[in-house]
Amino acid sequence: MTSRKIEQPLAPGLHFIGPKKHPKWVEPPYRTRQFEGDRRRYNHLLHGIDPDVHTLPKAEKRKREAFDDGDDESTQGGHDRPPFKKIHKTRSYHIKRRADCSSLSRGKKHHSYDKDYRFYLKGGDVYFVIDNTIFCVHKKKLITSGGYLADVLDTNLLFHEETIRDRPVLHLDTLGITVRQFRFFLSFIYGTIIILRTLPSGKPLLYFEAALEVLVASVKLDHQSGREAALEGLETLFPSKGKPVPFKPTIAGCRSNDEERLFYRTFPLQALPVLEECCVPAMLPMAYYHVALLPHEDIVNGVHTIDGKLLKLGANYIDVILKAQKTLKSIRNKVLFKWLYDLVEGDKKLGPRKATLKCANQNMRGNIPCFPFLVRMLELSNANGYTQGTNCLEGFHDKAKEIIGEHLCYICLEYVLEQANLCLEESWERLPRCFGLPPWEKLQKWQQTFAEGFAGNYT
Repeated sequence: MTSRKIEQPLAPGLHFIGPKKHPKWVEPPYRTRQFEGDRRRYNHLLHGIDPDVHTLPKAEKRKREAFDDGDDESTQGGHDRPPFKKIHKTRSYHIKRRADCSSLSRGKKHHSYDKDYRFYLKGGDVYFVIDNTIFCVHKKKLITSGGYLADVLDTNLLFHEETIRDRPVLHLDTLGITVRQFRFFLSFIYGTIIILRTLPSGKPLLYFEAALEVLVASVKLDHQSGREAALEGLETLFPSKGKPVPFKPTIAGCRSNDEERLFYRTFPLQALPVLEECCVPAMLPMAYYHVALLPHEDIVNGVHTIDGKLLKLGANYIDVILKAQKTLKSIRNKVLFKWLYDLVEGDKKLGPRKATLKCANQNMRGNIPCFPFLVRMLELSNANGYTQGTNCLEGFHDKAKEIIGEHLCYICLEYVLEQANLCLEESWERLPRCFGLPPWEKLQKWQQTFAEGFAGNYT
């Protein structure tokens, strides 16, 4: 019976196995500093690197640094000099040394302006100053985008008295543009923001703040594409064609229901003066209309935003809106629901079962015929004040149409929906006159004239 030799396990660390001395690493049970040198040596050997040759440059560098600091033990600090005291270079020593080096290499500040946190770009070759805030951007980017700045930079029309690093500094304070507006404008030029995009559900997503700021900046800087993009986004909130938009937009940045409710209280107060200032007449009726839907206190006293800023319209706006509220209530009662009054109380009244001439004359849901259902519908609407509001542009939503369809025969339902749409169109047609504005066609013609002026078509 032969005895089998039991191999003893290797100790932690670096070992060379076999006649060819293959390196082998045995991991210690826990990491300690005494194994770090062997661990680095094993990694070099594993990748075919001679560890002795690899460490020579670093050793020579440390020796040169020690010599420069007078800390070289072999030279004793130079010829015939007394030996220097050994300096133990702690962490604080190196921090102080880096701080001293950086203070020596730090160059002189080229200007006294505050750099913009977003658009002080590396490689920029033109500067813009607004209210002591300086922007550094690329001239080529502005020239290719067109507009006033492209004309100034491409043809050197603007005389500049100030330069930084031999690059022109243009002051835009005289144009009346703010830092916030110019920052949003540059974000649009560089493509870092999207004012309007379509969600997978088909609903539009609107960046409202960007749309307003880009609109103002584009008008002041005569930038056509910026103006068109802003108006395309605002069209989802302020339709200019005298017809409702298919989808209500989702507002970017509203993270909670409270923020969304606050937005719908503040956005018309922000937009109305801007649309009038920027010559967008076709959107003014809807801007006035959204303000008229606000409570009386918000119209008169204004609304505070999240950051505490008070949004309040001028007295001339408030007078027009308060007078228009009475007209809007009359339109909702006498125009928007005219079809219902005609079928129940007007000349088209039939009864006691039939609501229209071709009615199927059958009991619907709840065992009620068509005409008694319309009578009950009118009574409940008047009792609840549903026909007395200022929202004269809100017809039947999908849920209401579904309920009405369950209580009317298909002939009466088709007639009711047709008449309701005609009354809604009439309400839209009368909307501009409520605020003392011309009809939709004239407003659209004015806006088209302004658009042609921005495009340079004066014929």
